[in-house]
Amino acid sequence: MFTITNHLLTPARQFPLRHGSQAVTPRYIVLHYDAGATLAGSLNHLRNSNLSYHMLIDRDGSSTQCVPFNRKAWHAGRSNYRDISEDVNAHAIGISMANRGAVNKYGDRYWLEYEVGQRIGDPLTADQVVRGYHPNGGSERYWERFPNTQVAACREICRSLIEIYPTIVDVVGHDEIAIGRKVDPGPAFPMASLYDLVPDRGWKERHLYRVNTPGETLNVRRGPGSDTDINGVLQHGQLVYGRSFAYQNGTATKWLSISLDERHVQNGFVHADHLEKV
Repeated sequence: MFTITNHLLTPARQFPLRHGSQAVTPRYIVLHYDAGATLAGSLNHLRNSNLSYHMLIDRDGSSTQCVPFNRKAWHAGRSNYRDISEDVNAHAIGISMANRGAVNKYGDRYWLEYEVGQRIGDPLTADQVVRGYHPNGGSERYWERFPNTQVAACREICRSLIEIYPTIVDVVGHDEIAIGRKVDPGPAFPMASLYDLVPDRGWKERHLYRVNTPGETLNVRRGPGSDTDINGVLQHGQLVYGRSFAYQNGTATKWLSISLDERHVQNGFVHADHLEKV
């Protein structure tokens, strides 16, 4: 059971990191992984960088707070979501989980590598990984599994935050607000298990677009590009929900992640030149 007093979580270890002085009224919780073999190593890296999360959750479910919840942390980088065209940090609480992310297989073991051949930490066994495609595109990979204790702790922290900060309307992944830049928390994390905490997921804001292709249909792509597989077809005049514009080489493109209904599930990407804002 977690409690929040004066924007600090109990029980949680306090490990202050540099952060912005700007006050934050959070609308979103953004989930990350730290891409590290150990939480201690990640905290040491954060202390020597300009990055920070509000919370980090270890594999055993224990939590560490680095920034008060009412202050801006530096976790999302270049990002956009719905009506926020830049700097989701100013509107979000960032939670990172200890997790290697994508790993490479050698024999019957799976290793984190920052560069080919540069193995980091201890290897994983087959029961500690899942195999799958990232929803934003790319090839099939192995990903470190998130332990149930860690997922449960994340859920409870999110639940506590939503109770204390009623302005929070959704829980999203870093890979949903920085598409093409980031892949965390990735396909191994069960995002859908948190959606009941935010039943309408902010869709009362209704960021709607109308397909504008007179006499033609519009292909929905699996990834942000015309060279990716076709996921479906939209009709002229059809309404879709806009989520986030993808990035390429650090610059926002016109490829928009869309949802076809108020469940807010990503159904693919379309080019914004063929849409008009409603």
